[in-house]
Amino acid sequence: MVYRTRGNGIMKEYQDIKNFRLIDAPVNRGKTQAEINIGAYFLESDDGQDWYECQSLFSDDTAKIMYDHEGIIWGVVNKPVPQRGNTYAVSMLWPVNMSVAEIDAADCPDDCRGDGSWLYRDGKVLPVPVDYQA
Repeated sequence: MVYRTRGNGIMKEYQDIKNFRLIDAPVNRGKTQAEINIGAYFLESDDGQDWYECQSLFSDDTAKIMYDHEGIIWGVVNKPVPQRGNTYAVSMLWPVNMSVAEIDAADCPDDCRGDGSWLYRDGKVLPVPVDYQA
């Protein structure tokens, strides 16, 4: 988690969970028979957080950013999801070999997409710089 000052000057806690990777089963328990039957997959972050369990740490009203080790954005939830109660649902992301951060929705450009043309750096979303020299 990181703390940043919002536009109103109030300090707020934001999640920024790094480097989720596929694992066979959560470290704190084995797979249930139901999970085996459906072929469930699990993700764990660098600091040992289970993807399904840590989703509750994210705020419902913040934009969610899924980015790679270079900061390139490959997934974004910057609009409320009607099928998830009109929240900015982190559950829309599946961050295999990615990190997930949250920022104030107002700080995420409306045209930001998870197509590799945006960058997440120091809590900010920026267009990827274009090198016009060839």
